[in-house]
Amino acid sequence: MLEEPRSPDAEAAILGAVISSPDVLPKVATLTVDDFTDEVHRTIWQTILDLLKAGKSPEPLLLKEEARGKLTLSDILKLKERACFSASIEHYAGILRKKEHGRRLHHAITRAQAAFADGLDYEEIEQEVITSLARRSAGTGTTSAADVLDVEKLLGRKYLQPYVGLGINDLDMATGGIRAGEVCILAARTSVGKSMLAIISALACIGVCWNVLYWSGEMPREQIVKRILAYQSGVALKKFRDCTFNDYDKRDIRAAHAEIKDYLKYLRIDTEANTPGKLQQLARLEQLAGRGEYLIIDHAGRLTTDSAYRSDYSRMSEIANRLKDLAINLNIPILALWQLNRGAEGQKPTLADLRDTGQAEEVADTVILLSRDKKEKPEASLVKVEIAKARDSGELTEMDIPWLELIRRVGPKEKVTRKVVV
Repeated sequence: MLEEPRSPDAEAAILGAVISSPDVLPKVATLTVDDFTDEVHRTIWQTILDLLKAGKSPEPLLLKEEARGKLTLSDILKLKERACFSASIEHYAGILRKKEHGRRLHHAITRAQAAFADGLDYEEIEQEVITSLARRSAGTGTTSAADVLDVEKLLGRKYLQPYVGLGINDLDMATGGIRAGEVCILAARTSVGKSMLAIISALACIGVCWNVLYWSGEMPREQIVKRILAYQSGVALKKFRDCTFNDYDKRDIRAAHAEIKDYLKYLRIDTEANTPGKLQQLARLEQLAGRGEYLIIDHAGRLTTDSAYRSDYSRMSEIANRLKDLAINLNIPILALWQLNRGAEGQKPTLADLRDTGQAEEVADTVILLSRDKKEKPEASLVKVEIAKARDSGELTEMDIPWLELIRRVGPKEKVTRKVVV
C-alpha cells in the first residue's frame, strides 16, 4: 500500500521562514492546517493563525505561550534552523498544496477499496470518492438560505448598512458607496484623476477608522503618502516632486500631517502583490490581523496572471473575475481603477470602451467613468463623472467636479476648498 504523500521538510522550511521573518506571511497566507501533516507543525501553524487574528506577531515566546503547553521552545527554535529563503517560500507552499491534493486522492482510493471490500453499491462507492475529493476544493461548503439573513435584525437596524465611500458627498449619495462583496470599477483614460480619487476615498475611510489596503502598481509607497499630504495641505503636488517648498508650504504641510498622522495607521500600502492570487493572500493576512476592511487597486492593468493569454482582453477578463471572487470570498469592498483604451481619446468614455478591456462591466457592481477636457485651463477644467452602472439600485447619473478639487497639482491653492475632515 502506498504511503500518504507528505513533506515534513517543506513544512519545516515554511514554518521556520515565518518564525524567522513574519514579513513572508503574505506569500503563504492561504495555507491551512490541513496542508501540514506533522502534529507539531500543525499545532504551530494553527497557533500562528490564532496570533494573527489577535493582531500579534508569531514570535517564539508568544507561540509557546499561546499553545498552552502543546509546544516547547525547543520545538519552535529548531524550525528556525530549517527555514527556507524568502524567495523560495512560495515554491515550498506549492509542494504542500500538491501533497495535500495527493492525500485527498490517497484517501479517496483507500475509501473506495474499503467500500468494494464491504460490498457496497457502486453508486455509494462513487459518492464516497466524490466527497473525499471535494472536501478541500469546495472551500467552507454551502450555507442554508434560512441562516443567511436575520429579518428582525434587519428591520431593527436604525442606520445604513456599513459602506465605504469615495470621499465626495454627491458621488457617495448617488452610488450608495461600496459595500462588502462588491466591486466598484473607476475607469478613465490617462491623467484624468483616477489615482487621486482613490486616495480621496482612502482618506475618507481612514478618517472614520476603517482599515484600508491600498495596492499600487504605478506609484512607490512614498509617492502615495506625498499625494495624501498634497491633498490635505493644498500644496501643489509638483512642489513635493521638486522639493520647492516656501515657508507657507512648510507650515501647511506640517499642519496637514498633524491632522492626519493618527489616522495613517489605518492605511496599509503594498506595491509587490502583483497578481490576483497574491492580493488574495495579502488581503486574507490583513484580515487575520484584524485589518483589511477595504481594498483599493491602482490600477488593475498592472496586475499579471499565471495564465498565458494571446489577447489583453482575455487577461483583463480573468483579472476582473478573480477580483470579484476575492470580494465575495473575503466579504470586502473593492475599488479597482481601470485604464480605458486610447482609441477615442477626444471623446467621452462609455461602457463600450470598458467592454473592450475585458469582462469588467459584467463583473462590476458599480461602474464610474471619468473624463476631462484637457484643452481647458486647469482652474476652469471640470472632471465629468458618470455613474454608468449601478447593480444594487444605485442612481445612474452624471455630475461635474472641479479639477482643482480632485487633484492638487496645479493652480493657486486658495482656489481649492475641499479638505478631508478627520
